[in-house]
Amino acid sequence: MHWAEQYMRDGTFKAFHMGKATTGRWSVHDGQLCLELATAERECKEVWLSGTKIEFRVPGSGLPPFEGVLKRQEPRS
Repeated sequence: MHWAEQYMRDGTFKAFHMGKATTGRWSVHDGQLCLELATAERECKEVWLSGTKIEFRVPGSGLPPFEGVLKRQEPRS
């Protein structure tokens, strides 16, 4: 696994990317998922779902979508 993200009901999230953990807050603005870290400005992206497949797309960025699989949340440290 290269990355995992957990979105909590209270508006917080935990992200694990290449073994590094970060935390922040999430919200929805203009139909996009927005993430806020303590050290960065809010970043918003589109979320596309098809069954259990998920894509995060940043419109206008020229970046390819981040692709993943939606799974039931598992406890993490």
